Amino acid sequence: AHAARGAASSSLAQRSEYAAQRSWSVIRSTAGTASVRLFDAQERLFGAVQPEVIFWRDAAGWCPFCEMTWLLLEHMQLPYRMRIVPLRQYALAGECKDPEYLAMVGADGVVPGMQFLEVDGSFSTAVQSIERIFCELERRYASRFPGGDGTVRARACDGEESIFGRLRIARRSYEACAGAVCDGEQPTALGPPLAGAL
Repeated sequence: AHAARGAASSSLAQRSEYAAQRSWSVIRSTAGTASVRLFDAQERLFGAVQPEVIFWRDAAGWCPFCEMTWLLLEHMQLPYRMRIVPLRQYALAGECKDPEYLAMVGADGVVPGMQFLEVDGSFSTAVQSIERIFCELERRYASRFPGGDGTVRARACDGEESIFGRLRIARRSYEACAGAVCDGEQPTALGPPLAGAL
């Protein structure tokens, strides 16, 4: 037991000596510049000179539809610029939705949205809804878009019972719930098919 205490004491002394040699200033000077976190990055170019799309997402990074779109962009390594839009229910005091985005998509400013680089160097009006965004990404970048089995694709994309069909219902439900009266705006009414799905 005495030998074990002596070894532990020696080990603690060595760690203390090592820590003293590694002050924060030494660590900072040897570590170099911290890379920007993906969440905070304004652009991801993957070696390209300029972005090919502008990806509009929620400011908090909580929207599951934005997250799926973001993961697809990363998987495709498609050069993108990121713009953020605060969700109404989570906006900080004084925070407003970007007027440029609202002018493209309407007063609700629902995300995700994506603008595509056109031949003339300008960006298109924002495409909204995860389904339309994915379809447009596949149409424009077929060689980069993840492929797969036709049966799996049909289950994912075709009809109201597909994954995208259910996402449409979930999206409308989310918009109806998030459409609580805010600044005098009225919420979107639930239609009969949507009300039955809740």
